[in-house]
Amino acid sequence: MKDEVLWESERFAYMPPCEARDGSVHRMFQEKEATRHLPMFYRMSEEDHTARRENQRRTNPEGTSYFVDVVEKDGDLRDVVAVAGFRIVDR
Repeated sequence: MKDEVLWESERFAYMPPCEARDGSVHRMFQEKEATRHLPMFYRMSEEDHTARRENQRRTNPEGTSYFVDVVEKDGDLRDVVAVAGFRIVDR
């Protein structure tokens, strides 16, 4: 999957889970406030995080899942402010 803007709002760009943003997502998962509603992600190990992101990149193009990185359009497109998605997509 190419690293391109899939869709956008006035403020955010929604992009596929790109390896260039993995570090930004992992840093976000180290912040308790950022993961308060999803505590299983808090302080996720780098190894587990890498496996999770690689799986997202593999399953997105297959259409069996759908994940996006949310980045501010006026910032560095490598700095993720949120992630969103669905682990399983029924067809």
